Amino acid sequence: PTVLLFSQAVEKKPLVESTGSSLIQDKQREGLPWKKWSEESMKELQDNKQLTFIDFTAKWCITCKVNEKLVLDTDSFAQLVKERNINLLLGDWTKRDPIIGKWLKSQGFVGVPAYFVIDSQGQLIKLGETITLGELKRVLK
Repeated sequence: PTVLLFSQAVEKKPLVESTGSSLIQDKQREGLPWKKWSEESMKELQDNKQLTFIDFTAKWCITCKVNEKLVLDTDSFAQLVKERNINLLLGDWTKRDPIIGKWLKSQGFVGVPAYFVIDSQGQLIKLGETITLGELKRVLK
């Protein structure tokens, strides 16, 4: 079943597109209020104990694109974001931004994908390199 979903996603739209726009612009066009990740913005959301999902990704990352197709670009994810008033931060590692790379390394990651949540207590939770909608529903409460 997973292979079928993957092949269907590829047939409808290429997993990796070569557009000139930034990932944040692409994501915002899709309708969710993504904001650019920075340590400062993340710290502010943590200090204010605001529920937040953080996506570190890159245009060339195939695993990232699969996670997007199966989870992040779904109506169910959009509904979860709206229902629970979840902030969305996007770390674009397409050009291997050294600030993002250093921060990911400090968290035990060597690259993307990497997913995190700031919970309602202001705690940063590592989700790893793959995600499911069920997992997100459990931690984003």
